[in-house]
Amino acid sequence: MTWIVSSPRSARSRPALQKVGVGPDLLATMDAEHDAMAQALAATRAAMADLVRTPQREQADSALTKTVPGPVLTIVTGSFGRGYKKNVASVWR
Repeated sequence: MTWIVSSPRSARSRPALQKVGVGPDLLATMDAEHDAMAQALAATRAAMADLVRTPQREQADSALTKTVPGPVLTIVTGSFGRGYKKNVASVWR
């Protein structure tokens, strides 16, 4: 699946944003954030391609920890992993 995301610097979105009063400083910030997200997506895409070619646990862990900050990973895995730990993991013990 390919996602097409309109950058704040695109020909369609910039005039519309300026028309509703978005200033040049905010547009520059949005452009910088968009560039950072695009770079992160490219790195993630490459890591996922490597994982598909040679799936190994170490690669999956490395790709995850490189792209997701530690505190976020801890909260997400703790929150969403709770059901698994409670309902599935307990059966396997």
